[in-house]
Amino acid sequence: MKAIKNKILAIIPARAGSKRIPNKNIKNFLGKPLIAYTIEQALKCQIANRVIVDTDSPKIAKIARQYGAEVPFLRPAEFASNKAKMIDSLIHLLDRLKTDQDYEPTHILLLQTTSPLREISDIKACWDLMKKTGATTALTVCPTHPRLYYMDKKNNIIL
Repeated sequence: MKAIKNKILAIIPARAGSKRIPNKNIKNFLGKPLIAYTIEQALKCQIANRVIVDTDSPKIAKIARQYGAEVPFLRPAEFASNKAKMIDSLIHLLDRLKTDQDYEPTHILLLQTTSPLREISDIKACWDLMKKTGATTALTVCPTHPRLYYMDKKNNIIL
């Protein structure tokens, strides 16, 4: 029996709309667009065979490509609203990849743009844990400083 080779797809969702912080995914964060950190982490961890940014924005797509990610197509508006569910946009992306490119990943790494300080070692540890245990899902979480929940639109802390 022939072993199935893993096809690991890193998906970075990055829709343009944001109520609180317009264009947050491409805002400058310590000298680079916020999304650049996630793309670089996905590429550096060397787990994924492909790194795809799923976005509805041509501007985000351009920046994503500059940092080495693929953006094979733009996400339709129906999957990019404030009320849209991420699972629906992920299913749409996977369906398009299968239909347009005959590509079906065996595993998905879902990396959020809004976690630029994640450690590459955490991504690798999740993958290692999944391989070791046969788990279908692994995720990392960490506490956020309570004051970050009390910021206004100009990033001032509200006490």
